[in-house]
This record gives sequence, C-alpha cells and structure tokens, in this order.
Amino acid sequence: MEVLVCLAHSPGEPLPKDDLLHAVWKGTFVSDDVLSRSISELRRVFQDDARQPQFIQTIPKRGYRLIAAVERLNGSGQPAKPSAPVGIAACIVVLGLALGFSLVIANAS
Repeated sequence: MEVLVCLAHSPGEPLPKDDLLHAVWKGTFVSDDVLSRSISELRRVFQDDARQPQFIQTIPKRGYRLIAAVERLNGSGQPAKPSAPVGIAACIVVLGLALGFSLVIANAS
C-alpha cells in the first residue's frame, strides 16, 4: 500500500526505484525484488497488464509511474480548488484505492 501512496503523490511522473525503496522501506536493506513483488501485487489487484498498463507503468531499469487518471478531490467529493493541499488529495485517492483493494480481496475469498 505504501508503494501506491508514493506513486499517488506524483501521478504521471516517473519515480526511480531507489526513491521508492528508501521511502517505503526506510532504514531497511531490501532488494529490488521486494519492490517488484509489490508492484506485481498492485497490478494483480487492479487487473493491470504490465505489457499494456492502465495503472502502473514500468520504466525499464529506472522505476515506475502511476499512469491512471487521478482527480484531486476535496472532502465533499467535489473537484478540489488548485490551492487544496496535495497530501490530502493523495490520501483521498489512496483511501479510494484501498477500498477497491479490500472489495477485490473480499470477493476473491
């Protein structure tokens, strides 16, 4: 989930693997395999195809990019004004994705 949060903070922009590894697993030594597995799990949940991505694009040997359409919302569900804090908007997006994730897991059980 934290990988998705990092990607949601900068939708459309490439994030280097090292940046994701340091942000999500701060102070812990992990290999690129952990990040690859996390991305694979997100793709599985969102039924995204790495060859024709709709949500997460792989940038070979560099990193990943969230390519899904992201609309920043304020607390009322209306599009946010340009001055709305990005952190709050990212949290709303992540909460929506988390809800979708939990529904997919519940239906799979």
